[in-house]
Amino acid sequence: MTPGTSTSERIDALLRGDPDAVADPYPLYRDLRDLGPAVRHKDVVLVSRFDSAKRVLTLPTTLQGFTSLDGKRFIEATSGADEERVRLLTEFCSFYDLRVGATNGQRHRDLRRIAVTALTPKAVSDLTERVRVIVAELLDEVDGDAGFDVIPSLAYQLPLIVICELLNIEADKSLIRQCAEDIAAFFGSDWRTTESLYDAHRSLFALRAYIVRSLESADQERNSPLMARMRAAHESSEFPFTYEDLAATATQFVFAGHETTTNQLANGLLELLGDWRSEWDALVADDSLLPQCIEELLRFTPSVQMLQKRAGFDGELEGVRVEHTDTVMIIYASANRDERVFDDPDRLDITRKASNHLGFGAGAHYCLGASLTRLELQTAFQALRTRFPKLELADQDLRWRPNYMLRGLEGLWVRQPTEAVA
Repeated sequence: MTPGTSTSERIDALLRGDPDAVADPYPLYRDLRDLGPAVRHKDVVLVSRFDSAKRVLTLPTTLQGFTSLDGKRFIEATSGADEERVRLLTEFCSFYDLRVGATNGQRHRDLRRIAVTALTPKAVSDLTERVRVIVAELLDEVDGDAGFDVIPSLAYQLPLIVICELLNIEADKSLIRQCAEDIAAFFGSDWRTTESLYDAHRSLFALRAYIVRSLESADQERNSPLMARMRAAHESSEFPFTYEDLAATATQFVFAGHETTTNQLANGLLELLGDWRSEWDALVADDSLLPQCIEELLRFTPSVQMLQKRAGFDGELEGVRVEHTDTVMIIYASANRDERVFDDPDRLDITRKASNHLGFGAGAHYCLGASLTRLELQTAFQALRTRFPKLELADQDLRWRPNYMLRGLEGLWVRQPTEAVA
């Protein structure tokens, strides 16, 4: 941003995915916190302070899914649009709004009870050795001396393999990966003008068809507890869900359990090898710091920058008037650097006790996959620090994806020359 750029212009730049705004949104977040617990920008309400964000996330009057056809974002995106674009947006949003993360009340509780089957503490614990093996096999393929791109080599492969095995849909990983990328690109764009809608719609419904076929196949029951539980839910009177309902929730697993972890791993490694090199060296020297390191990275540089919802009510939200159609953006990344809660919040400190961050949200919609994400991140960083203690950035030309919701890099090249460990 050029000197003198207004706060409103900076918000617009972030929301359209301007590379400079996405690369460092934290000065803007700080200014938003200074303006108040919540700030209105056009038809968007931005909640930036920690206490306010946590309060909004646990509201008795729960916010609605942001892909709702009743929201201003959808209404504006379809106003004046051609018939084909309206059809694609309607089909995309209608299906996506069926997932567990977009529901509330009893429907949400029932879907969550089904989805959590694959992610109980025991289920995640049982994955520990498998995750370790996956990480080891992936790192066996890289050449530290020549250098390697962490993202395709490890960061996206690890969660992709794990989530596909959990759902027993590993037969076509390229479909899963493409779907996650296309949906992420669409969500982080301006729905009124983006061409990514076409790719997102195609990928989402290809994945939907794939998952429905898996749900309909009795053979999957033997191999995937989650898919078996979903099939049983379809057939029981306790959970009268259609395959459409269940497929939507399965796509949430694919998206939330993959794209977010990919970015979190790469973003965290960038900070440790870049501006906060001393913290990497401390981690290499003492692996007992690993759990705290992961929590601090989730606080300091969360891949999920914010949660978008539709207000769903007319009234007041943290001192700002809202209409039920308004978009509410709860900015996790800002709340996690709120100086009212965290000492020296713009400093990465892996000895910090930072478990109260909002990296996984809060309340009824707290991230279902939090324990799995922690397992994957801890395993990956443990392996990296052990194999490549002198790892360094090999390319300073960093390119950020134009996505304000899911902050992630296009690539992250690193290397450890042989002489560095001689």
